[in-house]
Amino acid sequence: MRKALSSGFAEFASKLGKADPGEILRRWIASRPRDRLPTVRELGTALHRSSRDIAALLVRLRREGVVETRQGSGSWPVGSLPPQAAAKSEHPSSTARSLELIEEIQRGIHPTGHAMPSAKHLAARWNCHPQTVSKILKELTIRGILLRNGRQWWVARPKPVRARSAERILLVGSPNDVGELRMDSDREIEYWRDISMEIARNGLESSRHLWTGGSIPTSPGTIGLIVSTWHQSESAALLDAAGATRLPVCTWMEGLDEDALDHLGHRNRLHLHDVAHSEQAGRDMGQHLFQRSVRKVAWISPFQAASWARSREAGLRHSLEAGHSLVRSFGLERISEWDFVAPAWGDPLLWEMVPAPGLDTLTGGRSRPVIAQAAEQLGLRWLMEELEPHLEQALAWNAEAWVACNDRIAALLKEWLIHRNAWNPSKLALAGFDDSALSLRHDLTSYRFDTASMARSMVLQILSYRQRERKPRLVRHGGHVVPRGSTSRLETLT
Repeated sequence: MRKALSSGFAEFASKLGKADPGEILRRWIASRPRDRLPTVRELGTALHRSSRDIAALLVRLRREGVVETRQGSGSWPVGSLPPQAAAKSEHPSSTARSLELIEEIQRGIHPTGHAMPSAKHLAARWNCHPQTVSKILKELTIRGILLRNGRQWWVARPKPVRARSAERILLVGSPNDVGELRMDSDREIEYWRDISMEIARNGLESSRHLWTGGSIPTSPGTIGLIVSTWHQSESAALLDAAGATRLPVCTWMEGLDEDALDHLGHRNRLHLHDVAHSEQAGRDMGQHLFQRSVRKVAWISPFQAASWARSREAGLRHSLEAGHSLVRSFGLERISEWDFVAPAWGDPLLWEMVPAPGLDTLTGGRSRPVIAQAAEQLGLRWLMEELEPHLEQALAWNAEAWVACNDRIAALLKEWLIHRNAWNPSKLALAGFDDSALSLRHDLTSYRFDTASMARSMVLQILSYRQRERKPRLVRHGGHVVPRGSTSRLETLT
């Protein structure tokens, strides 16, 4: 039945051609008002969208009152949720079901060394989804009560009690499309690497939990959590789930001000970290340019709808305009590059040039990363096409320096200037932020955020946590400009 529903939706979507995905889903719901929607993966395949885009679309439809979702039951048109799913709150919690299984094992109903009932059997017994049962069995496996062999779980033999469990820190982040910890930028990679190194340096172990909703399980010996709210549209829900563990929690939340703590006051044991508050990074960059006699600066940002971009611009203006330098903004009111990448997934040209079946044959079924990279390049090409009129204006303004909102855009600006035969680093400085591999490769001045300092502070806060700490703390960490060839040829003030 589920397969028929999926294939039926794919055929339905193909008939509507290039219609908006949200409109396609609304028409599907109107035609089948009592049926469960296909899964996120099935919707993404039929609509040629990433799982992240489909999840965002379902969130929007929930806010509009078109669909409703229950964990373990999927998404349904509003008003058609089955009674057993709608009454989920009346069912025992996952913790209660775990305790029920543990009690049955202790009473000998499930003997040591014997296989447990299948997830499907337990799901029918508890009237819930098999994936919910699988999560309970996995948690019991982590606790050493069960062992997994293939698709079956077995009752483990009791292990001798150790004097003390190894202390560990749980790393919580978002998953990517293949179920791994998501790291889309050099900053994220460096952050997680610094965290892992600091944990090991203090003689601790680490484990991971990829959060997609619900509670966060912790194994014995866990002394704290380090949480990344990147790529989470509902970061408040993630912080609440982390706080429910009653362990100290450290998280990186960029661009916070002191007033933001008032909205987080109910989250005990929470430590917030900010690496060179975005405005401070802009001030440091402005000071660097001012010392090199730059008096006319163009701020280039296609993501002016993002608070971090506006904060960096504000800091840049603060430093330069205080010295009577001119700063002019050229950009687009967008939030991120995903504003351009997401539509690229639906471009028929992409699927003609990068055929998934052929790539799957060559890569053993792993064509998605290749297609994702192609979609990203196509989206960035569209971004530059939309940004180009603004770049022409910036060029005509004859600025002495261009400051891009990040390294990715700075590298694209350099390529555009070279194509226009306008790249001359002795007359035009170029800088970005993040100190990524792109800035190093293109010899661009950039701004390095001190993630190593933040990693040390997070681990030490967890190790030195005291129960009397009852309100969120905000800790700021510094950063510094990394001068390279794109600004070093300018004259420096003596």
